[in-house]
Amino acid sequence: MPGDDIEMAITYGGKDINLLSVLSLIPGVYQEYLDGVSAGGSVNFDGSVSGVYNEESMPKVTANFAIVDGKVSYAEYPIPMEDIQVSAKFDYPSADLRETSFVMDKFHMKLDGEEVSAYLYFKDLEDYFWDFNMKGNLDLEKLTKVVKLEDMTLRGLVTADLATKGRMSDLDAGRYASLPTSGSFGMDNFYYESPDLPQGFGIMNTRMTFDPARIALTNFKGNAGKTDLNMDGEITNYLQYALADSAKLYGKLNFSSALVDANEWMTEETTTEEPVDTAALETVRIPENIDFVLTSKIDLIKYDDLELKDFGGKVIVRDGALRLEKAGFNLLDGYFELNGAYESAMALDKPLYDFDFKIKDLSISSAFESFVTVQKLAPVAEKMTGKFSTDFKIGGSLGADMMPIYEDMQGAGLMEIAQATLKDVKLLSAVSNVSKLNQQDGEVSLKDVLLATEIKNGRLYVEPFDLTIGGRKATVGGSTGVDGSLDYLMSMDVPSGQVGQALNSAISSFAGLDNAIGKDITLNLGIEGTYDDPKVKLLSAQPGTSGGSSGVKAALQAQAKEKVDAKKEEIKQELEAKKDSVTTEVKEKVDAAKEEIKQEVEETKEEVKDKAKDAVKDIFGKKKKGDGGR
Repeated sequence: MPGDDIEMAITYGGKDINLLSVLSLIPGVYQEYLDGVSAGGSVNFDGSVSGVYNEESMPKVTANFAIVDGKVSYAEYPIPMEDIQVSAKFDYPSADLRETSFVMDKFHMKLDGEEVSAYLYFKDLEDYFWDFNMKGNLDLEKLTKVVKLEDMTLRGLVTADLATKGRMSDLDAGRYASLPTSGSFGMDNFYYESPDLPQGFGIMNTRMTFDPARIALTNFKGNAGKTDLNMDGEITNYLQYALADSAKLYGKLNFSSALVDANEWMTEETTTEEPVDTAALETVRIPENIDFVLTSKIDLIKYDDLELKDFGGKVIVRDGALRLEKAGFNLLDGYFELNGAYESAMALDKPLYDFDFKIKDLSISSAFESFVTVQKLAPVAEKMTGKFSTDFKIGGSLGADMMPIYEDMQGAGLMEIAQATLKDVKLLSAVSNVSKLNQQDGEVSLKDVLLATEIKNGRLYVEPFDLTIGGRKATVGGSTGVDGSLDYLMSMDVPSGQVGQALNSAISSFAGLDNAIGKDITLNLGIEGTYDDPKVKLLSAQPGTSGGSSGVKAALQAQAKEKVDAKKEEIKQELEAKKDSVTTEVKEKVDAAKEEIKQEVEETKEEVKDKAKDAVKDIFGKKKKGDGGR
């Protein structure tokens, strides 16, 4: 180049160029799309580049483009796209971006009697100014005959009438009166199907209207495969959202459906011996610049083997979180209500969840079959019959596979069991072996039980509660780990004759009685191991009372009696309280507030173990003294 300043004086132009010859400039890889195409009309263009180019200035640029009486058709579809008229101009008079402009003062085309026309004036790259309008009807099926779509079905009639005008500064300031925008958009008998969407997506009819502040969806009736879709609502702040990176999009939508079949959209499982690349999995990110409320009413939702009936509630997308508000439905003959949130804004690699849920009259065995969390923390539910209700709060974090990280899971709440039975499990056999109860009498029954429970550090803690084993009353408290480990204490009353003559003699000597045989005694048991391989051991055995409470049982009940009612009410109040932040809820309501429950269980366990050890020493010390040291 001759120097820092480069002087330019360029003009260019073309006149009455056949439209088909312009299409021939399309790269060869796309030439197959031109087979059987005929075109007519002329293309005209001209322009100039003039002035000095250097680090501080740019040359002036002008460009004009036009299509006159254009026409395109395919041999197998005789109806052409015709009366194509286009006139456009680009002007860059100086380095001042405010003077840049683009004008398309004419755009018109006709397709088998359906006309589309548009106008656009755009200028000032510092403070955008636009003036745009479009009006017309478009038959999509006719369009696909002119523009071929491989392996796709597309049809429907689109009608549009839109006009908008204004400046970006008025938009940013919310001066909607300075932004005249109006129009409507409609679609009838729309249908789309492709190899990627074999279920098909259809819109029977929909209508939208526009003004500067909002887009109103007055009606939408369609389907996605077997799922029927009915909607109405509005979107606001849409112009700012479209033109500014930091703007938020606001909206509300009412949705109703007779059937949502999620199974139709789930990917079929494929059998492969190759390991799954979990690094490729990603958690779902909730956008932070969308504030949207979806109010839904769905008669039936099919998901996997589950059928959710009479679903109703709100789904709120706000501040990078997805919240459920009074989302209720019937499932497995029980009623569910959920309130809570999923939040990805703070940690996309480890998103948080925090939910309050109420369940009424749900089958215990069905809950085991349907929910992985129940399988992990309450495997005994597999062999239980009966129903339960609960008012529970649970929170924690999710991994890359969108499954809960059980070690981070925290929760607390109440579980009510009106009546349930449990039998044919290894745990009962292990208890029977130690307690000497007949295994055929080893069925466990629960009636009118209200459990105070807590999930902490990968374990489910249960405060002491009463149950019946083989017709004998027992009290149980402790925890189950997500790894299947058990750590429970059990106190149960059994006839003294069942535990053997030697132990009866020791108990008689310990109690100062000559005829302990035939009386009830209380066995205090420790349950460890796993659900599949339980380990039950005798901690102590003592004469029972008419109330059947002593040893471990007395300790458990003493700890629970004064505090459990107050704690139940406290948990209820905490479950009813709502906070805006998921993180705050998990930290304050689940972590800190529920720590007291854990401490009480731990204190009970330690106190019981100490008393049990002392009782065992006393029993077997007396035995040695009474039988000559045998």
